[in-house]
Amino acid sequence: MSALLLRSLTGGVLIAVILLLRVLLRRYLPQNTFRALWIIALFHLLLPRLPQSPLSLYNLQFGAAQMPGGKIEGTGTVFTVQGLPIVSGQWSDAAAQSFRERGDLFFRLWLIGMVLCAGWFLMGYLRIARKVHTAQDVPAEVMVWWMREVKHPITLRQSSAVSTPLACGYLKPIILLPVHTDWSDRETLRCVLLHESAHVRRGDLWLKAGVAAAVSIYWFAPWVWLMLRLVERDIELACDAAVLRRLGADQRRSYAMALIRMEEQKPQRSILASGFAGNALEARIIAIMKNKKTTKAALAAAILLCLCVTMVLAAAARPVEGAEVAKPTTKPVEEVKKQEVEQKAEAPVEQEEKPIYDKESYEQIYWVWPVPSSNNITRGFGGRVHPITGVMDFDHITIAASKDILAAQGGKVSEVYFDKGTGNTVHIDHGNGFETVYAHLAEIHVKVGQYVKDAQVIGIAGQTGAVTGDCLAFWVYENGTAIDPMQFYNIEPKFVLGNEIEP
Repeated sequence: MSALLLRSLTGGVLIAVILLLRVLLRRYLPQNTFRALWIIALFHLLLPRLPQSPLSLYNLQFGAAQMPGGKIEGTGTVFTVQGLPIVSGQWSDAAAQSFRERGDLFFRLWLIGMVLCAGWFLMGYLRIARKVHTAQDVPAEVMVWWMREVKHPITLRQSSAVSTPLACGYLKPIILLPVHTDWSDRETLRCVLLHESAHVRRGDLWLKAGVAAAVSIYWFAPWVWLMLRLVERDIELACDAAVLRRLGADQRRSYAMALIRMEEQKPQRSILASGFAGNALEARIIAIMKNKKTTKAALAAAILLCLCVTMVLAAAARPVEGAEVAKPTTKPVEEVKKQEVEQKAEAPVEQEEKPIYDKESYEQIYWVWPVPSSNNITRGFGGRVHPITGVMDFDHITIAASKDILAAQGGKVSEVYFDKGTGNTVHIDHGNGFETVYAHLAEIHVKVGQYVKDAQVIGIAGQTGAVTGDCLAFWVYENGTAIDPMQFYNIEPKFVLGNEIEP
């Protein structure tokens, strides 16, 4: 949710700048400029990962870190976020639990709002689809005339369910005309059909669908609703300008009169279709009558403006060298491997003093139970058929868990990776002939090369990889051979068939 809120805020900044540019530069730039700017804003809101730019405004960062929901305050290694303590850069239990609860609530509210908005847009689309389904063919002579007018004519249909012309459909677009259309008024009909076919050729129907998707996702942000209204207006103005370039300046009056006649029919509006009339009539008439040929200088200025907006406001900031990035809960194996290589090549881990172990007295070493919240063992050491893969495995134990996972002994983290079978996995070499492995983690709090102490939190239990519930798969290797971990613990395990947890 924090990423969604941050993207909505940066999108709001971009929308505000576009509004300012509309006010200041509309008289000097081509109408298509602002349609292009809205497309840039749409990509900024919908792309899962933004391209990075050295000129991005968001390269200007103040402070070492930013947290959702408030600022970080404090000194030394103790910080607070909205009064909740973070010690040595890690969330305390109270802080983590509080943010998890808030995050769950916000996610549910956002999901409900998104479903309602998407359902509203979908109902509008289904109403149009019903009109198309009941539509009839236009008179044959009209279709023949239309095919002579354009090289690639779009199918024409007529319906009593519409009062003004309407372009709709994505894979097989059509132009829907009212049954009361005056087929003999070819001048008005030509203006109307050229306008609707321009919407289809320019991809305006897909653009409107993208805006509907953005509004559904960011329904909580008022600026996306303002964008919805203005995108419709700027699409119509840009389409009018495109049609006038084809008709010629001497046809401006005829085109404006056709628009006025269509407006008298009380047109129906829909975000997922494009109608000839019904959107900012006065502004469109003024723009039509003042329409003039676009100069090369104005075109160059428009292109430069779009590039500047993209690089400064729509692109993401480049990662700051040496900055710490929050770890995602689950990482693909390619991302983990890439991060390991970058860490080793660019920022080697500062090596702590290696602990000294007495190999001959390892029996006296204190072994920490890795799951302090549970002793529910869902499978013991020995042969067992895996519930997902169906393969016999016998070299580890599985413990039901959902909270912190601790290092069984102190040692050096030798491997950190993601595997489709074991999920997020950590290997710790204890330097005394022993190695422990921790699998199916939801979060990993250590990195390769780091020395950890016994009982140090190395991650959070989860269900990544091939597993049926929250748990920890725990291996102990002695000189490369898997052994039963339970021989080192003086606890009474509770063997269960499921993955329930009893602290």
